[in-house]
Amino acid sequence: MWESLKPAFPNNKLGSKIVLTTRLNSVALICSKRKELVLKMSPLNDDESRKLFLCNIYGTDNCPLQFERNMGIILKKCGGTPLLILKMAGHILGRGPM
Repeated sequence: MWESLKPAFPNNKLGSKIVLTTRLNSVALICSKRKELVLKMSPLNDDESRKLFLCNIYGTDNCPLQFERNMGIILKKCGGTPLLILKMAGHILGRGPM
């Protein structure tokens, strides 16, 4: 699929960048001219996940006690994936799918 998309982007020396996210390392390696530019991301740890989630909902990392248990269940299902954590926070705020 990348080979069919590549011609749509300019091939010049102006410094343009494309950021591609994928779960598959093989896809990242096919799309990158320089293998050292492929970055393997690690999931957020529990504290980072909690802070990201709460700051997006409440603007602070303090959590109401009545929400603590449910938040733990939600974050466990997110598995430390930042985009999924942000989508869940948006859903709770009534923003719906992003």
